[in-house]
Amino acid sequence: MKSIWFALSLILVTSLNAQDKKDLDLQSIWGSPIFRPDYVSGLRSMNDGVHYTTLNNDRGGLQTIIQYSYENKNEEKIVVSTSDLESPKGPFRIDGYQFSPDEKLLML
Repeated sequence: MKSIWFALSLILVTSLNAQDKKDLDLQSIWGSPIFRPDYVSGLRSMNDGVHYTTLNNDRGGLQTIIQYSYENKNEEKIVVSTSDLESPKGPFRIDGYQFSPDEKLLML
């Protein structure tokens, strides 16, 4: 007798929970932030697995590639700054960058 009551109460609880769920449609998948993934953009991991770099832009037009530590998120060093670069066509602008496989060279 107890097993019958248990089965009936289980069916009742699951049917009540099923009524609370909404239908899955294309609008909820593509048009809302419910299924949007969390991600981090703009950082590049270094080969050592301990550091990463970012391209920072300030309001004065200065751009810097800065190396940070994953452990404490502190700025470790400035890899390159546009204030250190010269261009015959005016201010130098960094649109992107790539390290060589050994990370000794940097292509801007």
